[in-house]
Amino acid sequence: RPGDSLSRLENRVERLSEEMIAEATALEYQARHDSLTNLPNRALLLERLETELQSSREQGEPLSLFVMDLDQFKEVNDTLGHHVGDRLLQEVGRRLVSVLRRTDTVARLGGDEFAVLLPGADAQRSRAVCRKIIAAMDRTVKVENLCLRAGISIGVALCPEHGQDANLLMRFADVAMYEAKRKHKGFAFYTSDNDEHSISRLGLSGELRDAISDNQLVLDYQPMVDVKSG
Repeated sequence: RPGDSLSRLENRVERLSEEMIAEATALEYQARHDSLTNLPNRALLLERLETELQSSREQGEPLSLFVMDLDQFKEVNDTLGHHVGDRLLQEVGRRLVSVLRRTDTVARLGGDEFAVLLPGADAQRSRAVCRKIIAAMDRTVKVENLCLRAGISIGVALCPEHGQDANLLMRFADVAMYEAKRKHKGFAFYTSDNDEHSISRLGLSGELRDAISDNQLVLDYQPMVDVKSG
């Protein structure tokens, strides 16, 4: 009957619409989350950072951004395989979430690099959270009967002390993280001193890469001679 056909057509259109909405939602989730850990990815972190920075400017509240890198993760991948490294990254993600508030954001930036956004956190709270993260990572991780340790280096950038721009804070936290890794001290806050070290390191790295590509490296040998004896 015409009425039944119309009803079936309406139901089919409704099902198709629901499927399209579900598919679009799934695609949006995939675009904003890391497939391995299900944590927010860099794009979503930057979105939330921009939002929290706007709120910080309006309300005068501080915030803190951590950039973190696992220590000796490459050795785990090279020695035990990527499947073990992936399991380790998943456990790191779970432990980070477990020690933070629901209002905080834990993100995986890529590789073995993670980030944490702490709205309302000043330097004192940031230090306390760094210690909680390091303590959580000090517990061994069991993967396929192996006991692994996920040592971590944390760089901290604060708003408004270090700036109110998202990209600037990301760079400052990254600089501080390399300082923490270089000095083997767990975590470090951004300072202009370690920024100069980072810029020098990056500049030298770029120059060395160009020199290798252009075959500009030269080996000089200068013997040391005793003047009296020759």
